[in-house]
Amino acid sequence: LLTSGITFIVAGITVLIPVSWTANNIIRDFYNPLVNVAQKRELGDALYIGWATSLSLIAGGIILCCSSLQNEKTYKYSLPPSAPSYNLRQSLSGKPSSLYSKSQYV
Repeated sequence: LLTSGITFIVAGITVLIPVSWTANNIIRDFYNPLVNVAQKRELGDALYIGWATSLSLIAGGIILCCSSLQNEKTYKYSLPPSAPSYNLRQSLSGKPSSLYSKSQYV
């Protein structure tokens, strides 16, 4: 989960850079008196969607990173001490490797 969280944060930053760069160019050209009125643009919906996407990716990455740090549990599995051992020689010889006699089966 930590790797996916870091990937989300990096993706959010890489989305934020070009969106903010484009917004900076639009604002700079809008207030520049040398640019013709026909060439001036306003901030559109795509920039707001880009900023919202970037913020949601970064927030999701932070949530994934925080949840992975809280859930670090190690699980150890072992056989119970009374488990019968498996003998490879008995299985290869063709003899049944059962602990019970035939009369004990129902």
